[in-house]
Amino acid sequence: MPGIVGLTTANAQKAILDAGFRLGIVHYEAAAAPVDSVIAQTPKAGEMLVPGTPISFTISTGPKVAEATMPSLIGKSRMDAEAALGALKLTVSVTEDYNNTYAPGLVSGQSPAQGTVLAEGSAVSITVSKGPQTAQVPNLTGMTPEQAKASLEAVGLKLGAAIEGTAAPDENSSGKVYSQDTAAGITVALGFTVNVIVYKAYAAPAPSPAADSLQGAADTEG
Repeated sequence: MPGIVGLTTANAQKAILDAGFRLGIVHYEAAAAPVDSVIAQTPKAGEMLVPGTPISFTISTGPKVAEATMPSLIGKSRMDAEAALGALKLTVSVTEDYNNTYAPGLVSGQSPAQGTVLAEGSAVSITVSKGPQTAQVPNLTGMTPEQAKASLEAVGLKLGAAIEGTAAPDENSSGKVYSQDTAAGITVALGFTVNVIVYKAYAAPAPSPAADSLQGAADTEG
């Protein structure tokens, strides 16, 4: 049996076949030897074998790569997350995005997921929350509910209830907003709901009795 330790896979197979033997089972194992080189054979070199005997051998896959398990980083501070990944010798990239669940500066996403086994030096990524996306409440005074709804939606907010309050002071104010439960200029999260109070329909004041008497007298004299 020829010695094939140190040969590449292709050369080892050729040597076995050229010597009149058959290919046996090929195993793979991490080792310091170069990748794709034979590190062991069965039977051993020099043994007398019957032609056609299967020869098995083991191929090196190279040095064993150190591994790290991706930790759970969700909810941790950016500093703590980067420190944890650095300790595991993983390379991290960071992006920031708005998030309604996690406070600014906390990790809101990670890739790959917790528990993933990686080779040391692998690239991983985390997303850090910028907090909820915000908008300023517009001034809705003097608007109809439809106009107030459109104004709020234009900045990512919502109109809640439009409640009738006091009677309008003039006909032009009927049905228009005169109060809102969140003041204009306040910064709120996107999707926030603003409720408003609108004037009831304007009711013209009824003529006084004295006015009626004067009008009647004027008509009589005429």
